[in-house]
Formats: sequence, C-alpha cells, structure tokens
Amino acid sequence: MVDTLCADLLNWRTLYLAGRMHKPIRIIQDDVCVRLAQQVNLALALRTALLTLPAQSTQYI
Repeated sequence: MVDTLCADLLNWRTLYLAGRMHKPIRIIQDDVCVRLAQQVNLALALRTALLTLPAQSTQYI
C-alpha cells in the first residue's frame, strides 16, 4: 500500500491522493518513502502551477 501511495505521488496516475496531499496533512505512520515522495509531489505541484500561469499577471508571487 505504501508503494502504491508513493507511485501515485510521483507519477500522478489518479491524482486523488497526490491532489489531496498538496494541502497540509498529518501523516499518521511516518515512512521515509512517503516523506520523500511528498516533498517531490509538492515541488512538482508548484512547478506545474507556475507553468500554467498566464504570461502576464497582476499578482506577484
């Protein structure tokens, strides 16, 4: 089950868990694989959000 979670966080196959984990969460069982996959997931989500911004924006990041 942890392998499935890590795969979804890294590959965004279903986007259900990866999308839920873009928000602050509490991990009940600490696992190194999940923690690393979560960090990668957040970095990829930020990059994706920045790439989808319009060329000109009135808001500063």
